[in-house]
Amino acid sequence: MIQLEQVRNLEVKVKQAVGLISRLKTENEYLKSRLTDYEVRIQELENLINSFRNSQSEIEEGINNALEELDSLESSSSSPTNPLPQAPTELEFETSNNEESLEPEEKEELSF
Repeated sequence: MIQLEQVRNLEVKVKQAVGLISRLKTENEYLKSRLTDYEVRIQELENLINSFRNSQSEIEEGINNALEELDSLESSSSSPTNPLPQAPTELEFETSNNEESLEPEEKEELSF
């Protein structure tokens, strides 16, 4: 036969189980909410990573284009078909101007 004390012990255990189930449900809802927040944050970070990758690709493409332009400029300047005459240096320019202003006798003195 079931005694009153056994029923009370059963009632206490049922209340404890109900309390535990209630706490676990609350914790479960909290964890689900955090999981949803984390999933949103993960998606934001993945979008940010993709954005950085796209930017990185554009930067690399720009650098490669600039290097190609420099290479083409370098290759075209290393083998000129019609070289430009070299401009006189400052010393050559001054010497020729000074000689033009000299009298014929002074020019002979400068010639060695």
